[in-house]
Amino acid sequence: MESIFNEADNKKLIDRINRLTPASRALWGKMNVSQMLAHSQMPVKIAFEEIQLKGGLMGLLFGKMAKKKLTRDDAPLEKICQPLKKPKLRTDKILNWKKKN
Repeated sequence: MESIFNEADNKKLIDRINRLTPASRALWGKMNVSQMLAHSQMPVKIAFEEIQLKGGLMGLLFGKMAKKKLTRDDAPLEKICQPLKKPKLRTDKILNWKKKN
């Protein structure tokens, strides 16, 4: 995996950014070049505290607990978190509602 801290990978990333033009098209998604660059700068601005994020109520209530659980050892995140179960879609209720209306 490429890392911005690896000098060769960092150079590749900078070269790729320098090749962007206003006419460059997204490989996926709907953002244009200026939106993509602004989007990719946000995490850096947050890390350098140029932007302050407001904490929400859920973070205040459950933040410490989640942080302890997710950072309790050096295990990769996917080994700590359990995958979500696929929700069951009740099509019979949807179909009955459509028939009534």
